[in-house]
Amino acid sequence: SLIPGGNNYFSFLCAFRVSPGNINFQLDYSGADDYHEMQTGIGYSRNLGELLQIGVRFNYYRLRIAGYGAASAFPVEIAAVFQLFPKLRTSLYVYNLMSAGPKGEWLSKIPTVVRFGIGYSASESVGLSLEIIKESGKSVSFQPIIFYQAAGKLFFRGGFATTTGLVFFSGGYLLGQLRLDLSTSYMGTLGWTTGL
Repeated sequence: SLIPGGNNYFSFLCAFRVSPGNINFQLDYSGADDYHEMQTGIGYSRNLGELLQIGVRFNYYRLRIAGYGAASAFPVEIAAVFQLFPKLRTSLYVYNLMSAGPKGEWLSKIPTVVRFGIGYSASESVGLSLEIIKESGKSVSFQPIIFYQAAGKLFFRGGFATTTGLVFFSGGYLLGQLRLDLSTSYMGTLGWTTGL
């Protein structure tokens, strides 16, 4: 979002195929006048046969708050996807497993986040999934999602998160290896947020 005088958020991700696997780069930034938070990372993923995919990403995290200074940390992400049956798969994702966090009494710790997901392909066009999310210090959240892909190019998805009341929708178009995605979400007092 680009809100004058408000909080700005940017995210960039790119991935490249290598043999054997994929390398990805990600950059996330959010900030306002006196607060800046940034994370960048490099990851690697690959298939281990037809039934298992694994991935890992090493991140550099930096936080700066005016009047307090800046601090950094190196959180790690790991993930695995298991193909249980032809139409059913599960996934497990862990962020900051080793509880890395910036040092300083004024800094809050970077949370450890565990996500478990299960997805079912009802047809070639329709998919259903449920994600269970546990963040350290917070209640468990359930996030059901429905996905629809039309004619192999257009796709739509929507869902909600139980703990925050977040409702989200997105749609997009596939252009060969490129995917254009437009999303919007709504959450209580924060209102609407859009993204491209």
